[in-house]
Amino acid sequence: MSHAFHFGSDPSSLTDCSGSTYGLNVLDWDVAVMPAARVRSATAGHLSGAWPQCGQMEPHELNVTVQITGDDSDDLRDKLDALKFLLDPRNGEQCIKLDAMNDRFWYVMPVKPALGNVRGARSIKTTLVFNAFDPFAYSTTETNQNGALSGSTNITVPAAGTVAGTEYALPTIECQNTGSTASIFTVENTTTGDKSSADVPTPNNGEVRVRWAQRRQPWMEGQITAFGITWSSSNAYLNSDTNNGIRLQPGVANSLTISGFTTGTYDITYRARYIP
Repeated sequence: MSHAFHFGSDPSSLTDCSGSTYGLNVLDWDVAVMPAARVRSATAGHLSGAWPQCGQMEPHELNVTVQITGDDSDDLRDKLDALKFLLDPRNGEQCIKLDAMNDRFWYVMPVKPALGNVRGARSIKTTLVFNAFDPFAYSTTETNQNGALSGSTNITVPAAGTVAGTEYALPTIECQNTGSTASIFTVENTTTGDKSSADVPTPNNGEVRVRWAQRRQPWMEGQITAFGITWSSSNAYLNSDTNNGIRLQPGVANSLTISGFTTGTYDITYRARYIP
C-alpha cells in the first residue's frame, strides 16, 4: 500500500508530492524508534566507572523508499526535475510529513544521493535519505490560547486537557500592556520552574513578545514594540532565570503566571513536540 509524502518550508501548507506534478508515492520508510543519545561523563583515575553529567538527543535519519511514476518517459523526466528542485538541500531545513504518522512533521534536509532503480520507461524506485538535525517531531496542529491580563494573572495551558506530545513544547508568548503606566513584564511557568522577565518597561499600549530564539538554542528572545518602534534582543530585553527558557511540560496542564501589567491581553501559541 502506498502513502503520500508531504514536503515544504511551511508546516501549515505542505506540498502533496503524490499529485500530478511529482508522481511520488511512499512504499516504505524507516525512522529512529529512539534517536541516539550523546552523553557526557566524568571519570576519576582511582575509581571504577564514570559519572554521567548530561544527555542530549543526536540527529537521526529518515529513509523513505518511494516510487516516482510518469505517464511516459518524458513525463517521468519532468517529474524528476520538479522533485529535485523541491528537495534541493540549498533551500535549508524543510518540513516532511508522512501519511503513516500524519499528526506530526520533522525538520529535515536531504543528505545522500538517491540512486534510482528504473522500472520500465515511466517509473523509478529509490530511497530518499533525510537528516533530522532537530531530532524531535512537531505537531501539525498549532495550539493557540488568549485572554485578558489583570495584575498578576494565573493561566492554565492548555485551557482544557493537557499539553500533548512527549517532549517539552516551546511557546511564543505575546502580551499587550493596556494599563496607564509602563511596566516590567514577567512570565513564570510554575509547573516547570522556568521564569523570564524583560529588562525594560513596556509602555502603555506597547507589546512584548517572547519566544525561543531557535528551536535548538536554550535561550529566549524578547521583543518590545511601542510608538511604532521595535526593540528586539535575546540579551538586553529578556532574562531567563533558568537555562531552559519558558517550556511547556507534556502530559500535564501547565500553570503560567504573567505579571507586571495592571491590565492587558495575552496570546500563547505552541506546537506539541514528540520524541520520535
